[in-house]
Amino acid sequence: MKNNFNKFIERKGTGSVKYDRTGFVFGKDDVLPMWVADMDFPAANFIIEDIKKRLEHPILGYTMRSKSFGTSFINWAKRRYNWTIKNIWLDFSPGVVTGLAVSILA
Repeated sequence: MKNNFNKFIERKGTGSVKYDRTGFVFGKDDVLPMWVADMDFPAANFIIEDIKKRLEHPILGYTMRSKSFGTSFINWAKRRYNWTIKNIWLDFSPGVVTGLAVSILA
């Protein structure tokens, strides 16, 4: 998949924390919103398609990770970094900061 990183996508007025809260955080709106780790690029098509497929089911309750969740990361880490990771080592975190906090507490 190729992304057009030169294509501008307007985010102001879309409920974006990064763009719509800049005035609240900095007291003015004419600053570069680099205070939130938020992507300014569209999601890859395969991600959009998978989300659409999931939305075909009318219930959006809590779900468990599929086996492919861990397998895909394990294969990627092996291919990219030659790391050998066991599925038992993987766990879920709702965010990076939460994951770091839980790791520190452990």
